[in-house]
Amino acid sequence: YVGAARKMLRGEASNNEHPPLVKALIALGILSLGDIPLGWRMFSIVTSSASLALLYALALLLSGQKDVSFFASFLYAVDVMCFNIGQIAMLDGPAMTFVLAASVCLLKGRYDLGGVFLGLASLCKLSVVFVAAGLILFLFVTEAFQHKKTIMACLRSSSASLLRTFLVGLVVFLLGFWLYDSSYGVFGNNPLKHFAYMFA
Repeated sequence: YVGAARKMLRGEASNNEHPPLVKALIALGILSLGDIPLGWRMFSIVTSSASLALLYALALLLSGQKDVSFFASFLYAVDVMCFNIGQIAMLDGPAMTFVLAASVCLLKGRYDLGGVFLGLASLCKLSVVFVAAGLILFLFVTEAFQHKKTIMACLRSSSASLLRTFLVGLVVFLLGFWLYDSSYGVFGNNPLKHFAYMFA
């Protein structure tokens, strides 16, 4: 995505089949450190490093045990795929960081902030929509088992907060596309047209 970031720096829309946030971060890295490998990879390295702390926090919320949380983060850190993706200019590292941040927020009941992070994650990579669906399902199932509720009771008690999460995420997602489309004069400044193009 370095080539796409370079085009963006020249004022050209590029690689429109993918969301724009990671390419914009790569472009910002180039502006900050220069058109060199560290400039291309700076934000991938920073976000992937932050993922370790976020995974620790997530595991601690789920298990309540520091040793389990430490080993979860350790295994993630030494995984070859995680290590490789975390140091190259790809979409996956920043997307994973925002997904983990959203997961921590949602488990803590901070639904609006969780929605912001899900929106940012979606601006990195569209497949985050599957993760969001999995998170919502996990929250429903967890509430049902912990409080011995039926699925319908869980829907009634948490539908408002999860709907707010979805709406906040959607606003962040559409706003990001609108900023990109209007900045580069593509898709008639309409994020829905851009979205349709990505799926086509």
